[in-house]
Amino acid sequence: MLVLEGEVSVLIGARKFRASKGSFIFVPKDVPHKYWTLGESASLVSMDAPYYDHKKTIKLE
Repeated sequence: MLVLEGEVSVLIGARKFRASKGSFIFVPKDVPHKYWTLGESASLVSMDAPYYDHKKTIKLE
């Protein structure tokens, strides 16, 4: 994912960090991940390969 605007808190596996405008977030295959918007809003671009299949989504909460 690429953060276009704003700031997000990111959890990838056991690693938690903040990402802001211009940050690229790489999520390895089969690693649980989640992100939260910090502040009022954030814009991200997601580049999924293979394509994102919502049927395979597992909620972390």
